[in-house]
Amino acid sequence: MQPPESQVRLQSLLLPARKKYADLDDRYIFEPIAIESLGVSNTSVCQLLSDLGRKIFESNGETREASFLFQRCSVLVHRFNATLIA
Repeated sequence: MQPPESQVRLQSLLLPARKKYADLDDRYIFEPIAIESLGVSNTSVCQLLSDLGRKIFESNGETREASFLFQRCSVLVHRFNATLIA
């Protein structure tokens, strides 16, 4: 099964950013985040947010942390879209 055209286009747009930061120290994770109005379109970002939510959960015990991260991203997209319309 072929990835959707938007996924292919997205990966080609993220490639220069990945190359630019490829020399970062291994202590850092560079993950360009691309979010469309209908949700996170980059599977590696979904994995990153899930992993980050799990680590925060391990730290503070809040089981909904991953959901909160995805909701924050959604709110940011809605706010940005609202400023474009206004």
